[in-house]
Amino acid sequence: MFFYTIPKAELKKGEKYTAKATWTDDDGNAQSETLSFTTAGKSTTDPSNPTNPSKPPVGSIDVSKFADYRADQYWAEDFQWAVNRGIINGYQYVYNPVTKKYENLLKPNTNLTENQMLSMLLRYFKPDELASTKPKTSWVADVNYQLANKYGLPVNGANTASKKALAKQGHHTW
Repeated sequence: MFFYTIPKAELKKGEKYTAKATWTDDDGNAQSETLSFTTAGKSTTDPSNPTNPSKPPVGSIDVSKFADYRADQYWAEDFQWAVNRGIINGYQYVYNPVTKKYENLLKPNTNLTENQMLSMLLRYFKPDELASTKPKTSWVADVNYQLANKYGLPVNGANTASKKALAKQGHHTW
């Protein structure tokens, strides 16, 4: 029998945690198992801003400015966290087929493109480098793929003919 414990929040360094599982076995007997552990280390950085502990997070952005934000959805807290830290920006002034108006949207149920995922990853782990890297081509995703190449991230972004042509202008292909 295997048990998985998934924390409801990020574990803090240097703190003790206890998890207890209870169940009924095949013979109808009550069983339980308790596991205690202390996380290693002492926190010296802000876990919401690991790349630059001296730089404060963006702050409190009103996510209700996005027409499709719903506070009662399973994704709401995570999206609010990411918007407040500048990791996701949403889609600005796009057509909303539900309201038939142009609005700001998060599109929480839409698949991400590889470039969008790279944007979020780089905004979280390398925000200063992302902001300071200059594009080498006119391709909108140039900087993301420059950094993906630099850090050896496995990407498929330059696999179309038009992107390969731009890549030949000084952008690496993957």
